[in-house]
Amino acid sequence: MRQKDGMAMAPTTIAPTNRPQTVPTRVRFVAPLIGLEERRDFRLRQDRGSALYVMRAVGDPSVRFLLAEPFLICPHYEVSLADGDARELGVEHPEDALVLVTLTVRREPPGVTANLLAPLVIARDSGRGRQLVLDDRRYSLRHPLTGSR
Repeated sequence: MRQKDGMAMAPTTIAPTNRPQTVPTRVRFVAPLIGLEERRDFRLRQDRGSALYVMRAVGDPSVRFLLAEPFLICPHYEVSLADGDARELGVEHPEDALVLVTLTVRREPPGVTANLLAPLVIARDSGRGRQLVLDDRRYSLRHPLTGSR
């Protein structure tokens, strides 16, 4: 547990915020993403006027992900960041973190799905990131987006 003024602190729970937040343009993952052990450096861009983000591998733009904030997909979504992870990323307060989930677009129904079980947590100031794997039965690997075909 983190300590502040000699008192133990609980893990950081990240939830949505209504305050405007910065989005880092460069992301370096402190541990490899699942299935991409050779890639740690990415560029992140939010589509203008959209809730979508695109993340591309530095040096190989063919490796790219379509991302979204999970709170827009699942309003009660919560992520708890362990003390060690929070320290490693430099996240002291929930608003210091940007949480994104990968989207998959398929031709067959349900069309677009979100991976709510393996969110990306990125420190807004430093751009350091980590992919978490949640053990939470409320969330799905292929959560259908409402309105997708």
